[in-house]
Amino acid sequence: LHRGLVTFYPMRGNHLQFITLSKNDESFTQPLKSGINIVFISSDIKYPEYHYIASVTIKYILLICICKEMTHIIFEFCCDIIAVIANLVGWSYKEANVYIFIWLQPALVILSALLFAIACMKYNIKMKTPGSTLLNIMGISLLIFYIIIGIQIIFRYNIPPDDAFILAQQDMIRFGKPIGANYEHVNFVLFVFGMPGIILINWIGTYRINKRYRNL
Repeated sequence: LHRGLVTFYPMRGNHLQFITLSKNDESFTQPLKSGINIVFISSDIKYPEYHYIASVTIKYILLICICKEMTHIIFEFCCDIIAVIANLVGWSYKEANVYIFIWLQPALVILSALLFAIACMKYNIKMKTPGSTLLNIMGISLLIFYIIIGIQIIFRYNIPPDDAFILAQQDMIRFGKPIGANYEHVNFVLFVFGMPGIILINWIGTYRINKRYRNL
């Protein structure tokens, strides 16, 4: 967890370690108890521009640490699943990642968006109301958007799987750097929650619209 010039690192037991990031690499360690508000002050006489006050709630820090650890655990679990799939079908680990996450998942996103757009068009043809027209426009717009993204993916990653895997890693590291996210975090958001979430939402939307259409 980063706040200004302070980085908080979990320690063994029920304590956290405070490490200051100053030009002279001076460090301080302060054990904390759960549920209290801490004000931690550092005054670097040599570099006065690096003075700071960090006021934090320990419960919030612990929550962030737990979330980051859970992200890592889920990420490692997903990697193990991919490794098992790769062994079953005779792919390498990199090939499995490329085929599943770069090709299959975006294809499923486009397919789900296509079915959603078709359902919206059928519903709009029968209803012909401002609401159904707006829904139809939204469905077609989303489909066009996902197709454009899919075309960009094809042009960028239409290379041997090993090279595509390395390129995708580099892209995710570059995307995450401006917001302080690492490769794991970007991978987790895109492939564990992002695209599966889009597919699920599209399927639910398609089901609900088709159900309304049948009940007309």
